Amino acid sequence: MNARANLDDIPVIADLLTTVRATSDRILLLVNTAYWVVTLVQSFITGRMLAVWLVGLPAVIIPFLVAARQRGSLTCRCVVAIALMLQSTVSIATSGGAIEAHFGVFVVLGLLLAYFDWRPIVLAAVVIAVHHLALNFSAVLGMKLVLFQEGPSFTRVVIHAAYVVAEAGMLAWLAVRIEGALKASAFMGRFAASAAQGDLTLTFPPDLLEISPMLRSGQIMQTRMTQALHAVQGTAGTVVDVAGALSSDSARLEAGVQSQVDETAAMAEALQQINQGIAQVTREADAASSAILAAVEMAAAGEAASVGVNEDLNAISGTINGVAQQIGVLKKSTDEAMAIVDLIKEITEQTNLLALNAAIEAARAGEHGRGFAVVADEVRKLAFKTTEATVSIRDSMNAIAQSMDGTHDAVVSALDKVRNGLEKSGTARNTIAEMAQNTSSTETTVREMAAALQVQSHSATVVAQRLDRVAAQAHAAHQTLTEVASLIQRLKQQADDMNAHTRFFRIAGQA
Repeated sequence: MNARANLDDIPVIADLLTTVRATSDRILLLVNTAYWVVTLVQSFITGRMLAVWLVGLPAVIIPFLVAARQRGSLTCRCVVAIALMLQSTVSIATSGGAIEAHFGVFVVLGLLLAYFDWRPIVLAAVVIAVHHLALNFSAVLGMKLVLFQEGPSFTRVVIHAAYVVAEAGMLAWLAVRIEGALKASAFMGRFAASAAQGDLTLTFPPDLLEISPMLRSGQIMQTRMTQALHAVQGTAGTVVDVAGALSSDSARLEAGVQSQVDETAAMAEALQQINQGIAQVTREADAASSAILAAVEMAAAGEAASVGVNEDLNAISGTINGVAQQIGVLKKSTDEAMAIVDLIKEITEQTNLLALNAAIEAARAGEHGRGFAVVADEVRKLAFKTTEATVSIRDSMNAIAQSMDGTHDAVVSALDKVRNGLEKSGTARNTIAEMAQNTSSTETTVREMAAALQVQSHSATVVAQRLDRVAAQAHAAHQTLTEVASLIQRLKQQADDMNAHTRFFRIAGQA
């Protein structure tokens, strides 16, 4: 009974049952009135009118008064049930206990099934049972109340009661089943309305589940929808978290690749500048080589001039003066060449530092920077060799400078001792020959230096080309990462949308 009361408290079920029973009230009130009219006509035929007016008419008026205030209520149903059964007793009385009038009892019990409530049926059965027992007992006592045409018979009353009990029991059971079906239908409608509003937390009544396969199917559907939504919400949340993490990682990776692109471009530009500097040094080395070659030729001319020193001291003096001037030019050229050598040494030291930095950056890049690390190591080795060559060249140039200083002293001495030119001509010839030999050696060294610079320039060009390829690959990787980041953002947006749509539903176990 508590479960029934709880179900009747549910607004949707209560409204549906009240509406159905109010409609049944209207119909059965009309049936009750029609039944009274039939008994009234019957009373005119048989002449037994007292029960029609004393019992039948109040049984018509009172239900209308109750229905006016409490239509659809249990009170109204019970009043209508009693009224209909009283009309059947009136029909029995006006017919003189005809067996056909007793059929009205079963008709009334069947009509009360329209309420889908077992209580009016049982109440009506109790009323007719009390009526039969009372009238049969009165007839036995000799009162003029007729129940059966054949006279009072307790056996016949028991037989009638058995039929009434059987029909009332069956009708009550049907009423309970139909009422349960109506409640199940109403509850299913409520569940559908709640589901349409996104609420899947409705609890199915256990007593209705026992009698309604439809509700059992609805509960299974609710359970599966809840499980599916839990799974979808969990998956959507996971996708959102993963997409967020991927978005952050891709952003960091994209920034790293962009930094690599920038660093590679900067290294390529630095190598280009180094290559230009090497080209400039090579050109200056070629110029120094030409100047040294000219000095060799001048030294040869001085040596040839010294052969005829005995013939013309004045010519020797003039020649020595010319040699002194040429030595000054040669010394200046040598100083310039040494400055160039210092510049080359400085450039190679910078190249070595750049190669070391490139190797460090390549190590940071991991697998992607392995090839570049090899190139950077080769550049560093080449820079080291160039440094060693520049040191050697500088040593040679220092020797040349010292030789030129000695030659200059010799020329000054020759000018001071021009009177002794014949005696010193041999010394001058030897000095000039030594100068020519040293100058030739210097020219060879400068040429070797120029060749080494050309090799270094070629290597720098190769490194620059490889850096360009690395930069192109890094740029392509950056574009790919940008596209991946866009796709991840779209995935995150779709997961957010899916999560928002599933959050529309309120399900069991949801915070």
